[in-house]
Amino acid sequence: GHDVEEEEEEEELILSEEDAQAREQVVQHLEGLKVADLRTMLKDMGLLTRGRKQELVDRVAAEYVASPADKREELLAVIAGGSNEGDASNTESMEAKPILIPRLLKVVELKALLAERGLEAKGLKADLVEALQAAVIAEEQAFEDRSAEGEVFKKDDHDWLWRPVTKELGGVACDAVVVGFLPPTAEDPYELFRIRFLDGEVEDLELEELKACAEAFEELHA
Repeated sequence: GHDVEEEEEEEELILSEEDAQAREQVVQHLEGLKVADLRTMLKDMGLLTRGRKQELVDRVAAEYVASPADKREELLAVIAGGSNEGDASNTESMEAKPILIPRLLKVVELKALLAERGLEAKGLKADLVEALQAAVIAEEQAFEDRSAEGEVFKKDDHDWLWRPVTKELGGVACDAVVVGFLPPTAEDPYELFRIRFLDGEVEDLELEELKACAEAFEELHA
Protein backbone atom coordinates (compact mmCIF):
# COMPACT_ATOMS: atom_id res chain seq x y z
CA GLY A 1 0.00 0.00 0.00
CA HIS A 2 3.05 2.25 0.35
CA ASP A 3 3.29 3.01 -3.40
CA VAL A 4 -0.30 4.22 -3.53
CA GLU A 5 0.31 6.72 -0.75
CA GLU A 6 3.38 8.07 -2.51
CA GLU A 7 1.43 8.49 -5.73
CA GLU A 8 -1.29 10.42 -3.92
CA GLU A 9 1.28 12.73 -2.36
CA GLU A 10 2.74 13.41 -5.80
CA GLU A 11 -0.72 14.21 -7.14
CA GLU A 12 -1.17 16.89 -4.51
CA LEU A 13 2.28 18.37 -5.11
CA ILE A 14 1.48 18.86 -8.81
CA LEU A 15 -1.34 21.27 -7.95
CA SER A 16 0.21 24.20 -6.07
CA GLU A 17 -1.91 26.18 -3.63
CA GLU A 18 -2.22 28.94 -6.21
CA ASP A 19 -3.39 26.48 -8.87
CA ALA A 20 -5.84 24.89 -6.46
CA GLN A 21 -7.39 28.29 -5.71
CA ALA A 22 -7.51 29.17 -9.40
CA ARG A 23 -9.19 25.84 -10.16
CA GLU A 24 -11.74 26.37 -7.40
CA GLN A 25 -12.70 29.81 -8.78
CA VAL A 26 -13.06 28.42 -12.29
CA VAL A 27 -15.13 25.46 -11.04
CA GLN A 28 -17.48 27.78 -9.12
CA HIS A 29 -18.09 29.79 -12.28
CA LEU A 30 -18.52 26.71 -14.48
CA GLU A 31 -21.06 25.15 -12.14
CA GLY A 32 -23.34 28.12 -12.77
CA LEU A 33 -23.40 27.43 -16.51
CA LYS A 34 -25.88 25.28 -18.41
CA VAL A 35 -24.81 21.89 -19.75
CA ALA A 36 -25.28 23.20 -23.31
CA ASP A 37 -22.87 26.09 -22.62
CA LEU A 38 -20.26 23.76 -21.12
CA ARG A 39 -20.50 21.47 -24.15
CA THR A 40 -20.08 24.40 -26.55
CA MET A 41 -17.04 25.52 -24.56
CA LEU A 42 -15.46 22.03 -24.65
CA LYS A 43 -16.17 21.78 -28.36
CA ASP A 44 -14.36 25.09 -28.92
CA MET A 45 -11.41 23.75 -26.89
CA GLY A 46 -11.33 20.60 -29.02
CA LEU A 47 -12.20 18.42 -26.02
CA LEU A 48 -14.74 15.63 -25.51
CA THR A 49 -18.23 17.10 -25.03
CA ARG A 50 -20.09 14.11 -23.59
CA GLY A 51 -20.63 13.19 -19.95
CA ARG A 52 -22.46 14.42 -16.87
CA LYS A 53 -22.31 18.07 -15.91
CA GLN A 54 -19.72 17.47 -13.16
CA GLU A 55 -17.47 15.63 -15.63
CA LEU A 56 -17.73 18.54 -18.09
CA VAL A 57 -16.88 21.05 -15.35
CA ASP A 58 -13.85 18.97 -14.27
CA ARG A 59 -12.70 18.65 -17.91
CA VAL A 60 -12.71 22.43 -18.49
CA ALA A 61 -11.07 23.07 -15.10
CA ALA A 62 -8.31 20.52 -15.81
CA GLU A 63 -7.59 22.15 -19.17
CA TYR A 64 -7.43 25.55 -17.44
CA VAL A 65 -4.99 24.41 -14.73
CA ALA A 66 -2.80 22.65 -17.32
CA SER A 67 -2.51 25.81 -19.46
CA PRO A 68 0.32 28.38 -19.33
CA ALA A 69 -0.52 31.83 -17.92
CA ASP A 70 -1.25 33.56 -21.25
CA LYS A 71 -3.53 30.73 -22.38
CA ARG A 72 -5.28 30.84 -18.98
CA GLU A 73 -6.28 34.45 -19.55
CA GLU A 74 -7.86 33.53 -22.88
CA LEU A 75 -9.66 30.58 -21.31
CA LEU A 76 -10.85 32.73 -18.42
CA ALA A 77 -12.41 35.19 -20.87
CA VAL A 78 -14.20 32.30 -22.59
CA ILE A 79 -15.36 30.87 -19.26
CA ALA A 80 -16.52 34.25 -17.94
CA GLY A 81 -18.39 34.94 -21.16
CA GLY A 82 -19.84 31.44 -21.22
CA SER A 83 -23.19 32.21 -19.64
CA ASN A 84 -23.92 35.34 -21.69
CA GLU A 85 -22.45 34.10 -24.93
CA GLY A 86 -24.27 30.82 -24.48
CA ASP A 87 -27.62 32.57 -24.37
CA ALA A 88 -26.86 34.87 -27.29
CA SER A 89 -25.64 32.08 -29.53
CA ASN A 90 -28.33 29.72 -28.35
CA THR A 91 -30.12 28.73 -31.56
CA GLU A 92 -33.39 28.25 -29.70
CA SER A 93 -33.44 31.85 -28.47
CA MET A 94 -33.57 33.02 -32.05
CA GLU A 95 -36.91 31.33 -32.52
CA ALA A 96 -38.13 30.92 -28.97
CA LYS A 97 -41.21 28.76 -29.23
CA PRO A 98 -43.61 29.28 -26.33
CA ILE A 99 -45.38 26.26 -24.87
CA LEU A 100 -48.55 25.74 -22.82
CA ILE A 101 -49.43 23.58 -19.86
CA PRO A 102 -53.18 23.02 -20.49
CA ARG A 103 -53.95 21.67 -17.00
CA LEU A 104 -52.98 25.04 -15.48
CA LEU A 105 -55.39 27.03 -17.67
CA LYS A 106 -58.95 28.18 -16.98
CA VAL A 107 -61.88 26.86 -19.05
CA VAL A 108 -62.24 30.21 -20.85
CA GLU A 109 -58.55 30.12 -21.85
CA LEU A 110 -58.76 26.49 -22.95
CA LYS A 111 -61.78 27.22 -25.17
CA ALA A 112 -60.12 30.27 -26.73
CA LEU A 113 -56.89 28.36 -27.48
CA LEU A 114 -58.78 25.42 -28.99
CA ALA A 115 -60.87 27.79 -31.14
CA GLU A 116 -57.67 29.53 -32.30
CA ARG A 117 -56.47 26.17 -33.58
CA GLY A 118 -59.78 25.46 -35.30
CA LEU A 119 -60.55 22.66 -32.82
CA GLU A 120 -63.85 21.84 -31.17
CA ALA A 121 -64.11 23.36 -27.70
CA LYS A 122 -66.89 21.28 -26.13
CA GLY A 123 -67.18 19.12 -23.04
CA LEU A 124 -65.92 19.23 -19.49
CA LYS A 125 -62.66 20.89 -18.46
CA ALA A 126 -60.89 17.53 -18.52
CA ASP A 127 -61.93 17.03 -22.17
CA LEU A 128 -60.70 20.50 -23.11
CA VAL A 129 -57.37 19.90 -21.35
CA GLU A 130 -56.95 16.58 -23.18
CA ALA A 131 -57.78 18.11 -26.58
CA LEU A 132 -55.39 21.04 -26.12
CA GLN A 133 -52.65 18.79 -24.73
CA ALA A 134 -52.87 16.60 -27.85
CA ALA A 135 -52.59 19.73 -30.04
CA VAL A 136 -49.59 21.04 -28.06
CA ILE A 137 -47.79 17.67 -28.40
CA ALA A 138 -48.46 17.54 -32.15
CA GLU A 139 -47.05 21.08 -32.55
CA GLU A 140 -43.98 20.17 -30.49
CA GLN A 141 -43.32 16.96 -32.42
CA ALA A 142 -43.32 18.95 -35.67
CA PHE A 143 -40.61 21.24 -34.25
CA GLU A 144 -36.99 20.07 -34.33
CA ASP A 145 -34.87 20.68 -31.24
CA ARG A 146 -31.10 20.29 -31.57
CA SER A 147 -28.31 20.16 -29.02
CA ALA A 148 -25.16 22.30 -29.16
CA GLU A 149 -23.54 19.41 -31.07
CA GLY A 150 -26.38 19.29 -33.57
CA GLU A 151 -27.96 16.11 -32.20
CA VAL A 152 -31.72 15.99 -32.73
CA PHE A 153 -33.81 15.47 -29.59
CA LYS A 154 -36.22 12.54 -29.81
CA LYS A 155 -39.86 13.37 -29.15
CA ASP A 156 -41.67 10.06 -28.78
CA ASP A 157 -41.72 6.88 -26.71
CA HIS A 158 -40.48 8.11 -23.37
CA ASP A 159 -42.32 8.26 -20.04
CA TRP A 160 -40.81 11.65 -19.22
CA LEU A 161 -41.98 13.38 -22.38
CA TRP A 162 -44.63 16.12 -22.02
CA ARG A 163 -44.43 16.12 -18.24
CA PRO A 164 -44.69 19.55 -16.61
CA VAL A 165 -41.80 20.60 -14.37
CA THR A 166 -40.78 23.67 -12.39
CA LYS A 167 -37.23 25.00 -12.32
CA GLU A 168 -35.86 27.96 -10.44
CA LEU A 169 -34.38 30.66 -12.65
CA GLY A 170 -32.78 33.58 -10.84
CA GLY A 171 -34.76 32.78 -7.70
CA VAL A 172 -38.09 32.59 -9.55
CA ALA A 173 -39.97 29.30 -9.97
CA CYS A 174 -40.64 28.88 -13.71
CA ASP A 175 -42.88 26.22 -15.22
CA ALA A 176 -41.67 24.21 -18.19
CA VAL A 177 -42.47 21.05 -20.15
CA VAL A 178 -40.21 18.11 -21.07
CA VAL A 179 -40.12 18.28 -24.88
CA GLY A 180 -37.34 15.92 -25.93
CA PHE A 181 -34.54 13.59 -24.89
CA LEU A 182 -31.17 12.36 -26.14
CA PRO A 183 -30.76 8.64 -25.45
CA PRO A 184 -27.58 7.28 -23.84
CA THR A 185 -24.69 6.43 -26.18
CA ALA A 186 -21.45 4.50 -25.80
CA GLU A 187 -19.53 7.74 -25.07
CA ASP A 188 -22.23 9.23 -22.87
CA PRO A 189 -24.19 6.72 -20.80
CA TYR A 190 -26.54 9.38 -19.42
CA GLU A 191 -29.79 10.57 -20.92
CA LEU A 192 -30.25 14.29 -21.43
CA PHE A 193 -33.70 15.89 -21.37
CA ARG A 194 -34.73 19.20 -22.91
CA ILE A 195 -37.30 21.30 -21.08
CA ARG A 196 -39.06 24.25 -22.68
CA PHE A 197 -40.17 27.11 -20.44
CA LEU A 198 -43.51 28.79 -21.09
CA ASP A 199 -41.73 31.70 -22.82
CA GLY A 200 -39.93 29.33 -25.19
CA GLU A 201 -36.47 29.36 -23.57
CA VAL A 202 -34.92 25.91 -23.21
CA GLU A 203 -32.56 24.12 -20.85
CA ASP A 204 -31.10 20.61 -20.91
CA LEU A 205 -31.18 18.53 -17.72
CA GLU A 206 -30.03 15.14 -16.53
CA LEU A 207 -32.52 12.71 -15.01
CA GLU A 208 -31.77 13.53 -11.36
CA GLU A 209 -32.31 17.26 -11.94
CA LEU A 210 -35.45 16.49 -13.93
CA LYS A 211 -36.95 14.39 -11.12
CA ALA A 212 -36.40 17.25 -8.67
CA CYS A 213 -38.08 19.69 -11.10
CA ALA A 214 -41.09 17.36 -11.53
CA GLU A 215 -41.48 17.20 -7.74
CA ALA A 216 -41.21 20.98 -7.54
CA PHE A 217 -44.05 21.32 -10.07
CA GLU A 218 -46.37 19.01 -8.11
CA GLU A 219 -45.60 20.87 -4.87
CA LEU A 220 -46.17 24.27 -6.45
CA HIS A 221 -49.43 23.30 -8.16
CA ALA A 222 -50.77 20.82 -5.60
